[in-house]
Amino acid sequence: ELFIDRPGSPVLVSRYLKNATEIDVDFISSSKKSVIAGISVHIEEAGTHSGDATMVLGPGRIDKETLNRIQDIVEKMRVNFNLSGLSNLQIAIKDNEIYVIELNARSSRSIPFVAKATGINWVDYGIKAMLGIDPDIKYSEAKAFFIKVPVFPFKRFRDMDVILGPEMKSTGEAMCCGETFQESMSKVIRIMKRDFKLKSVIITVNDMDKDEAIKIGRKLDKKGVKIYATPGTYSALKGAGIGATVVYRVKDLRSPGISEIIRNEDISMIINTPSESYGSIRDGFSIRNLGIKKDIPLITNIRFASELVDSILSGKGTQIRELGDYQ
Repeated sequence: ELFIDRPGSPVLVSRYLKNATEIDVDFISSSKKSVIAGISVHIEEAGTHSGDATMVLGPGRIDKETLNRIQDIVEKMRVNFNLSGLSNLQIAIKDNEIYVIELNARSSRSIPFVAKATGINWVDYGIKAMLGIDPDIKYSEAKAFFIKVPVFPFKRFRDMDVILGPEMKSTGEAMCCGETFQESMSKVIRIMKRDFKLKSVIITVNDMDKDEAIKIGRKLDKKGVKIYATPGTYSALKGAGIGATVVYRVKDLRSPGISEIIRNEDISMIINTPSESYGSIRDGFSIRNLGIKKDIPLITNIRFASELVDSILSGKGTQIRELGDYQ
């Protein structure tokens, strides 16, 4: 259609980078040097808007070699674009290759998060750099684990689909802290639902995510969590020897239907990753909409689901401390 509507016009065809890890790098530039303020690693794969992504800042999230390569890229950006003050670099890593997504020659929304996590006033350093004062500070990893958790307005805008992508949908964010990644991650569910208790889970995922869904299902089944699954996911779980109850799609007349289960059962969490088939798109939207109405934590990314379930099942108690104790 494009060739018909615009004959002779160039058409850009790009390939999406699948299953890559996205990273936000906040840094300061002066006329003489650059200093990284923080490196935040997305839990979701590259492709989710950074404002909607769940990001982790903490020790050991990237190796020394990758850090050196990132510092080299940052310095080249400073020199080639004559940067001054705060900047944000978004990169993706796949198969040990680093891809630059974009450079924002300005302060990013992640700067307040990085400042709180490190206990350093990076805005002050950024302003001084713009005034010609070189930052007398070096990059250092955070001592604990800090997770930026997006907050969404889906309860107010119920006709909006909750699937995350390149368009930002979140309207706020929270920060979870912990001495370990699992401790920090275990607090994330409390942002989603304060009185959360894991009793039963609905799993309905696309074909690409079924292998990971089996791993999640096996862990839940071992802990005695009741699992409901739509036919395709149920078959995958059953084939792996995982106990589950089949629930049928929204338009399917057989019982139990997934709408019935969401309305009438005490569902703790819904793991639903989108599929591109028409029926799955229709059902997926209905499932997610029902979950929001019932205030059920809804996970639409399998990588995030895996990390969240692991932290919940770890059984480690949540410790509440002052922010300064983690810095």
